[in-house]
Amino acid sequence: MDRFTNQILAFIRQQDLLKPGDGVLVGFSGGADSSCLLRVLAGMTRLLGIELYAAHVNHNLRGAEAQRDEAFCRSTAAELGIPFFCVSVQVREKASREGLSLEEAARLLRYEALEELRQRLAAERKGPVVIAAAHHAGDQAETILLNLFRGSGLRGLGGMAPARDRLVRPLLCVSRADILAARTVPEIFCGTACCPSSGRESTSGQRSTSLRRGCGAARRTGICGRRRRPSAGRKPACPGTAS
Repeated sequence: MDRFTNQILAFIRQQDLLKPGDGVLVGFSGGADSSCLLRVLAGMTRLLGIELYAAHVNHNLRGAEAQRDEAFCRSTAAELGIPFFCVSVQVREKASREGLSLEEAARLLRYEALEELRQRLAAERKGPVVIAAAHHAGDQAETILLNLFRGSGLRGLGGMAPARDRLVRPLLCVSRADILAARTVPEIFCGTACCPSSGRESTSGQRSTSLRRGCGAARRTGICGRRRRPSAGRKPACPGTAS
């Protein structure tokens, strides 16, 4: 096992984030961070004794690009043999109706959708299910700074917890640079060039830019495609149905 994966595994065990028998619902936007989280956890399912699911929330903010992200997430989950769910939400309508920013409306709808799906899965499998988010150490630092600016006091200095209720954050122990560097480890992550965009999705309808490289050689040698390919004509329904 490589150093990057070992670091995440040690963090999961140290923080007691996942237990044998847990269902783990990964919030999968299709960006570099959530793609990395999904692939790393996919390689740990037997080791940790967990059952993995992928969920994509389409915010319907970026037109055809959002549809490409959804298709990428669906095909990645099928490649890894992971049950896939997609949920379509109307962010602009909620923002307009409730006087919210697009970012806040998207955040609320996203977590509502994931929590509803989590509860449904828990009932179906008659066992615990947690949501795994792809927040990393850089997100943690940003959250602490924002809390300080907002005057959150000492509590705000704690930032995001590795686990809260039914939400876990296995990547808080690594940086964005670590995640992007993992593109060079074919066993984990075939590279951001495989993603529709290497940036994190912004709920305001844009994506941050990042270098698009790292997968050309893997594709030429067939490394990116060595996991299970999706079956021909297999298209999971949306919203909320598994592949």
